[in-house]
Amino acid sequence: MMKQFFATVILLITSQISQADATLTVKIFDRQDNSQLLTYYIKDGKVRISEEGSKRTNIYDETEQHFLSIDQASGNISRIDKDILRQRVETLNKQRLEKLTEVESGLQEKLQTMDEEEKLIAESLVNQLKYPEFYGAHTFIKVKPTEKSKTIQDIPCQVYDITRKDTQLKQICMASGKALGLSVKDYQSLRNFYHFNYSTQTQLLLAMGKTSFTHIDYEQENMPGIPIEVISLHQEGNKTDLLLESLSIKPIDKALFNHKTSKK
Repeated sequence: MMKQFFATVILLITSQISQADATLTVKIFDRQDNSQLLTYYIKDGKVRISEEGSKRTNIYDETEQHFLSIDQASGNISRIDKDILRQRVETLNKQRLEKLTEVESGLQEKLQTMDEEEKLIAESLVNQLKYPEFYGAHTFIKVKPTEKSKTIQDIPCQVYDITRKDTQLKQICMASGKALGLSVKDYQSLRNFYHFNYSTQTQLLLAMGKTSFTHIDYEQENMPGIPIEVISLHQEGNKTDLLLESLSIKPIDKALFNHKTSKK
């Protein structure tokens, strides 16, 4: 009887832990090293992203696969989902192909006076506009796990090197969900948001023919965990882009995720 009692108590405790919500705050740095706090509130498959100093409320719903950005001043809601994204990508693709036609037309006459090196450069630019998925700087990005580890805010993380050709671009330190104390559900929700964000940004950039981005798809690159430090590497010196500020594992009020149903 006593064993059953303790088993029940343990089950209740572990159940409460697994359902705990999470609040994760990171510090984001711009090119001038000015910092801004970005806070993720995670609960029941939803992620609210709050930017310091901003009057917008941003909510990602993992189940519905949409992102809402609510302007608190006007009440307007901007929405991103797969259908809206597809429509936007189609529009941008059309604009890019129109630009491609102009570029190709202008090149015809110039090709007559170009040397071989100039022709190769011109061909590369045309290919980037014509087939951005397969050409451009992003296709040379590689991810390499290292044997290095760090401790950020008493949380251990694994270092990954991000390179393009022979140039090292970034170091990203990924902390496991277990090390962060996240429940399986909260970890999956945040990872799902990262994938959604990557997919949205890169699809829009590629549709515009912009291929020099350095965004990383953690799922595709087999990088488990949550980034708690991101450092950009430059010839003039290293620069911190993101750094974990704080982490809290405790219940969050559901009201924090309420929003109007109208959309812009």
